[in-house]
Amino acid sequence: MIFILPDEKIGYTGPNTKTKSVFASLRKIFIDLNENARPVTRARKILLNDQDIVSVCTRTLIGQKLSSEREDNKLPLGLVDWVSEKNKFESGQFITTILILHDIVSETIKIKKLNEPESENDDKIKNWFNDQFAPSTEDLEDLMEQVRKCFNAEVPLTFQPRQIQKLGDLFELRWTPWLYKLFTELTPYKTLIDFTDKFKLTSPELVNLYIDTFVQEGDRAKQRATEIKDSIKQKYPDWNVKKDFDEPIKHIDKEIKDKNWFFKVVFQRGLFASFLTLQKQMHALGIDDSKHDRSMEKYSDLWVSAINHLVKSELNLIECKVSGVSELFWMGISVGADKNIEYTKVGSQRISSWLNVWVCMYYLKTNGHELLTYNQVLTSDDQVFTIIQGTIKHKQVLAGFQKVVAAKLENVSKKDLTEKTEQSISKRYQAIRKILNEN
Repeated sequence: MIFILPDEKIGYTGPNTKTKSVFASLRKIFIDLNENARPVTRARKILLNDQDIVSVCTRTLIGQKLSSEREDNKLPLGLVDWVSEKNKFESGQFITTILILHDIVSETIKIKKLNEPESENDDKIKNWFNDQFAPSTEDLEDLMEQVRKCFNAEVPLTFQPRQIQKLGDLFELRWTPWLYKLFTELTPYKTLIDFTDKFKLTSPELVNLYIDTFVQEGDRAKQRATEIKDSIKQKYPDWNVKKDFDEPIKHIDKEIKDKNWFFKVVFQRGLFASFLTLQKQMHALGIDDSKHDRSMEKYSDLWVSAINHLVKSELNLIECKVSGVSELFWMGISVGADKNIEYTKVGSQRISSWLNVWVCMYYLKTNGHELLTYNQVLTSDDQVFTIIQGTIKHKQVLAGFQKVVAAKLENVSKKDLTEKTEQSISKRYQAIRKILNEN
């Protein structure tokens, strides 16, 4: 909201008020604002909106200002694209975007399952508070009182600003450390963070230089970039734009991010979806889920270790090929028959499904269990293999391979389509089994 106070006592200067009304100036301002107004970007709304639970929770994951110094359990702001609406980070120093973080938080707290009150003491909503935020008895009563007010007034469920802030504080305690852990302990992300630290790429000067060089467009951005370079050179005479900025950015693009799934939006979504999905089934992985922090520590250690082992096997590479699979491993999962990446929600879900299979099998292998063959898995009643069964038989997983088979074989019969799809899934399961048995 903008306040305009056209009073000479506070410095206003305008038309001669004796001959011309101050309203002439206000009218010009009004017209200018209406003709040149721009809608607020989604990223900006997330950063500024204090009335949206997900936005408030999202901001607990990132630093409050540009700085090379770390804040506990917060991603440096210089590693998060909070400027553009492109929602890509496959080049440059960003590790994620504010838009993706918002989606991750939304999935974490299951906000879409929050229904309007069905009664004064709606158990579904109460359970949602307890499961996602673990409020104290006092806080829970305060939140449920708001539920009752909305129900009795027959209006959609809304919260007071202090209640939204409380939910943000509770989210920070319950979820932020574990989401932050993924960004800082998964090998590809840790490699990027360590490299940006080495060249101080998260410093305010270099973040703004990167934004004006690679994100913003136009002459004004070019001018600002030149001014920033000149300012850095005056402050640090030994600083060299090629050696200390251009080359490090090129190194990130070619040596850290190139052909690496971890820096694709579709994969990052699938990555966090896998973490959150299996978290709900951690008891099947031998983890007591009665105490949140203790169980999350054990679960996150297992999950991160499993995914880092996947990186060692080079399955994190988009064009990865493995023994026993004639085409790319990810073809039919998130790569089409034309070898193009499928940047869709369904693509992320398929990635999540196969990451779940990997983590489950890694858990079995590291705990001394035999990794069953594909046919044995289909008839096993073991809890972990049941998770794998449900994953590889999911309709979206089947559909992905069916599309590839249909594209490769013209006029394929329904029987052949089913058989070829089954073979594709079986080959990938067997490939994972072989990799884990060999390592």
